[in-house]
Amino acid sequence: MDIFMQSVVGENRYSAQVFVGSSRPIYNGNQTSAVLRLKDDVWEFTYIKGRPIIHTPYTFNDLTSFLDFYAYLIIGYDYDTYDNLNGTPHFQKAADIASLGRSAGAKGWQPSTSGFSRLQLIEEILNARFAPVRSASFKYHFAGLDSLATAPELAYKNIREAIRMIGDVKRTADARNQIIRVFFDTKYKELAELFVGYTDPAVYFELATIDPTHQTTYEEYRKRSK
Repeated sequence: MDIFMQSVVGENRYSAQVFVGSSRPIYNGNQTSAVLRLKDDVWEFTYIKGRPIIHTPYTFNDLTSFLDFYAYLIIGYDYDTYDNLNGTPHFQKAADIASLGRSAGAKGWQPSTSGFSRLQLIEEILNARFAPVRSASFKYHFAGLDSLATAPELAYKNIREAIRMIGDVKRTADARNQIIRVFFDTKYKELAELFVGYTDPAVYFELATIDPTHQTTYEEYRKRSK
């Protein structure tokens, strides 16, 4: 977590932006794959120098609960890449924290109609409607990236199937969804690089259709792939 302090908003009270990132190793390779990349622009918390920071799972605290929320989110995302929907217990703990924050009326924990929303993201993660996106993450990482060194043809097939699974969900999802946006914000560069030299460059058109936000990057790599 990279924390960028923005301002002092009160006595011992601060405002910050936070970049959250995590990665995991690729099996039989010397590389890692980004699993989560997101920026949270709204964090206000109280910090008193010298006061211990204590884990408080059943009481909302605008400092420790924020850190706990993202710790559980990172662990949940990581577990989902190794076994289908295996991160659910950790996501549920993150959801419990989000619920406490919402009940407390804390800034950044309320529903939002624009921009990134912690509450919306965790609700989508645990919503059965978006379960195929999480299953696609498992297929992409475990049956895709982890198999590239030993069975590349099957690995690429699984990666493309994972992309299509997400595309199927997106066709009926609200345009303001968070879970698909976070997936592609995390993966778009990796996806673009993966398919350089691939036998079917049309995959870049497929990616651009599902993820138009990063269309420029896909087009750049498609040209390299010729």
